[in-house]
Formats: sequence, C-alpha cells, structure tokens
Amino acid sequence: ERLKQVAGAQVVVLCTTPLASDDAFVDLAARCGIRSFRGDAEDVVQRMIDAAHAHELDFIVSIGGDDVLSDPACADRIIEMFPSSDADFYHSPDLPMGASPYGVKTVALETLARIKRGGTDGWERYFQESPTFSVVDVPVDDPFLRRPAMRMTLDYDEDFQFFKGILAELHHPGQVFTLREV
Repeated sequence: ERLKQVAGAQVVVLCTTPLASDDAFVDLAARCGIRSFRGDAEDVVQRMIDAAHAHELDFIVSIGGDDVLSDPACADRIIEMFPSSDADFYHSPDLPMGASPYGVKTVALETLARIKRGGTDGWERYFQESPTFSVVDVPVDDPFLRRPAMRMTLDYDEDFQFFKGILAELHHPGQVFTLREV
C-alpha cells in the first residue's frame, strides 16, 4: 500500500531470492498487484542489477524490506531529482534511519559490483563512503521530519513491537498514513 503511493514509479518490483522461504513474499506481492523478481540469494547488489535489467531500468529507488515506514513522498522527490542531476546515489540523511529510500543508477550499481569487497548487506554505505560515486542529499522540507538520530528499521524484536504498535494505531485498510503521522 505504501509503495503504490510513489506516483513517479514506472513499476514497483519486490526483489527477493529464489529460496523457498521467500515464496510467501512473492505470493503476497502478486496478491497486491506488485511484480516480483527472484535473484541472487547472497549478493543484494547483483540481485538489484539483474532486476533493473529485467525491467529495463537505468535508475531504481530501493527500499529495504526492513524499512517498513519508508516515506513514499521522499521516493517521489528522489525520482523527480534524477533527470536533472548527474549523481550516482540519492538519499535523505536527515530522515530517521529506515525512512529514507535510496535512489541509484543501474550503471553505478554495476560499478559497485566490480569494486566491492566483502558482502553487500548495507550496500548503500559504499556510495556514502567512497569518492568513486557522486551523492545527492535530498532535502527534507518539513523540519518536524528532520530526525537523523531516530531509528525506524526492523532488525530486532523490539523493532517488531514498535512497528506492531504503529500499525495498530495508524493502519486502516485502503488508507496510507504519512511519515509525519508516525
């Protein structure tokens, strides 16, 4: 429901692995009218590259599965900025951790795939820490949302309880709540 609110998206694709444990995600995506792509089980970057090629995309906005409350409005701002910028990577570092999607050129992901060392979990740090890539910080217009010290990502049981509480309070079928409401 949240990602379908990204007005500038050409397509919404769930990228996951071919593992049987991910079958439920693919089934859910299909029921929600979202495409899915199953790729490399170990290499997230390669999976995104292959999904981008499969859908003929030169630019993607990535929202991690653990970023349940990622802001659709921020995704739209990233998409709007892409045509007028030559950057490789886009993000909003002023939003809470887990609320900002990442925009990235497919060609930049391909460069990363050639130069990376080690695993690809947390792949976005390569863009943020390497002088190889140009990065655009997408501004957050609403000062109330500028909370970079806040963490809203699903890694621990405490996080799950947090999200459960948010959803119990704010989720209503057919309606999408905003990051400001969170």
